[in-house]
Amino acid sequence: MSFDEARLQLTRQRMIQNGIDPATGLPMDEKAVYNKPMHKVKIYRDCNMVYGRVGNLRGDGYLGKVKSLEEAIDLAMAVPTVRGFVFHSPRTRDEWAGRVYGWTELRMLIGDRMNPASWKKERNHVTGLIERPGDDADTHELPRLHVKSTGNLNMVYSKIKDKNGDGYCGMAVTLKEAAHLAMQVPEAKYFTWHQPRNLSILSNEWSRRVFAWSQKRADEAGRGDKRKWIPEAHVTSGTIELKYAP
Repeated sequence: MSFDEARLQLTRQRMIQNGIDPATGLPMDEKAVYNKPMHKVKIYRDCNMVYGRVGNLRGDGYLGKVKSLEEAIDLAMAVPTVRGFVFHSPRTRDEWAGRVYGWTELRMLIGDRMNPASWKKERNHVTGLIERPGDDADTHELPRLHVKSTGNLNMVYSKIKDKNGDGYCGMAVTLKEAAHLAMQVPEAKYFTWHQPRNLSILSNEWSRRVFAWSQKRADEAGRGDKRKWIPEAHVTSGTIELKYAP
């Protein structure tokens, strides 16, 4: 046995001892728990928390690209606000391979992804939940919104040159989720949501995408007047405001 073969065999043995599958780099225990200083990370194998919500490879929580789950955990924990993360194993062998996405608790609430039962079962993906000191005392609630929307109107029609830019704020499967995503954009006044025609697949490249514009951006595009919004089926546009309790 050569030196390289012996080193490879030793590495595999250590991975197995640490509960890691040498073939995939993923935990052998579907619900493994990693303990880091002052933190606890609960791992769910073959689960994808962000499935169907990330339309831009480098957007909506993208943290970076790594080769192992351990690196993914370190990457997610380096961002203090990240509550949940997803690691796409290199074994996926596609454009998603190795990518890590981290979501805050608020983003998880908006996407209705706080409950592991809501996550998509998908091979070669790992979702992790990070427990940080003080989490119990710092839970979020969705803000109350006042939304005025109109179906079959597209505020951003023909004005978006980059579907991952110019107000793009994520993907949503419901009007409520779209409104909460838009609310996170600073100075957002108007939003447009391209409705999903089929929840099981992306019917086109615009499906589920949400765009939010400030009054200034809408005026610049000549869309500050709702009467200038363009009729289009399966698209909803509207205004959004926080609703404060009296």
